[in-house]
Amino acid sequence: MRFNVAEATISNTFIIWLNLLFIQLSTLENMPKKFKEDYPNNIIIIDCTELKIQCPSSLVIQSQSYSNYKSTNTLKSLVGVESMGGFMFVSQLYRGSISNKQIVFRSGFLNLLSRKKEVSEILEGDSIMADKGLT
Repeated sequence: MRFNVAEATISNTFIIWLNLLFIQLSTLENMPKKFKEDYPNNIIIIDCTELKIQCPSSLVIQSQSYSNYKSTNTLKSLVGVESMGGFMFVSQLYRGSISNKQIVFRSGFLNLLSRKKEVSEILEGDSIMADKGLT
């Protein structure tokens, strides 16, 4: 409205720029050279992330979503990022009181790894890097 330009024109221009950025940036390697040298067999880095939420009105849900680590109510998810920086895995959200280890087991991540190994997308000697809490 401010520049008297149609919404469709702005939308089309934005999409064109996003596509251009994708084409230009997709060829860049996101993994630092030192990391690649030190961990050449790493295929994914996993960690749990917490998202702060509004305090639920239900006392039961408050208790289940309370994160001692963040000292607030949260939802947690397991996230796996591949070596080039793309997301390989994002679990559903769980209430903040669940342990990271439980999320790994419940999320289906281990089943995904098994399927990838069966079809040789994961090879013997490949490694997964995880936070110290995810043994």
